Amino acid sequence: MKVLLVDDNTLLLASDALRIEDLGHQVVTAMSGSAALELLKEEDASFDAIITDMQMPEGDGLSLIEYLNANALTIPTLLHSADDFYCKEGEIIPLEKALKPFPFAHYASKAAARHIEHFLAPYTLPISVAAQ
Repeated sequence: MKVLLVDDNTLLLASDALRIEDLGHQVVTAMSGSAALELLKEEDASFDAIITDMQMPEGDGLSLIEYLNANALTIPTLLHSADDFYCKEGEIIPLEKALKPFPFAHYASKAAARHIEHFLAPYTLPISVAAQ
């Protein structure tokens, strides 16, 4: 499976990319929502899942999800954030409410790395361990 991983924090981006690769998936990274949009607009871009941070200085996660929705791209998407709220045009909105129009989008706390594994579990093949 090909996963687009988006986060402006280089340490989290690198550690999450390694975790996803360890699960057997191919990872493409972007350090902002706008960089992720450019990757999605490429003609040969095809992603099976997206994992994105919510708060980023250049294009946030919700804008990325809105782009997917506007272009009828129902790529399973995990939005993670340290915050439970989203501020848009001065209005503070609970993240779960902000995501309601997007049935393919899920929310998880950034503090729980296991959410990534849980999100990708249906797409992960079991790893067989060779006998010693």
